[in-house]
Amino acid sequence: MKANEVPEKIYLQEPTKVRTEKKYDNDIEYTRTDAFIEKALVYLNSKFYFHNAFYGVVSTDFNAMKELFEDFRKYMEGE
Repeated sequence: MKANEVPEKIYLQEPTKVRTEKKYDNDIEYTRTDAFIEKALVYLNSKFYFHNAFYGVVSTDFNAMKELFEDFRKYMEGE
């Protein structure tokens, strides 16, 4: 890991044991909020396009889609 790089996830077994990889089933996983939001947006974007392609929906209003994703981001960040 680079000096200023923060891991996307950390795992805690006890308050004093912190790891970047899951070791035990009862480890508690903490995820960076920004990493979680980005992953959720990628998923939603892919599902949105798949759903539209599958059902033959043609949407040319990309600004509305960008606004929806930005509203989601703000909501998740608590704004």
